[in-house]
Amino acid sequence: ASSGIPPAAIRAIDALRASMPSLKAQTSETVCGLRDGGCFRGYETGIVMWSPSTGAQPSLIGPIRDAWAAGGYENGQMGYPVSGVICGLKNNGCFQNYQGGAIIAK
Repeated sequence: ASSGIPPAAIRAIDALRASMPSLKAQTSETVCGLRDGGCFRGYETGIVMWSPSTGAQPSLIGPIRDAWAAGGYENGQMGYPVSGVICGLKNNGCFQNYQGGAIIAK
């Protein structure tokens, strides 16, 4: 694409956003040029990350995202998210899977 944004990224981010109204309103344009050809787009309650190998995944504001940020986001050892946030663990815990492991929070 002449804009430098892969059409696959736009399609995947748009599809994830359509399935997650909890993201609320868009707050940024799609930004690409991240590690491994990745992109992201900001929303009121988080961002949607996309890479060719992981597809579009949410990163919601909260303790899991804070831990991922502290580790360097996609440039850290965790890499890109590979799932959404999954809750229902003991003591109301939640987790999200990443290329390099999982982050668990209560």
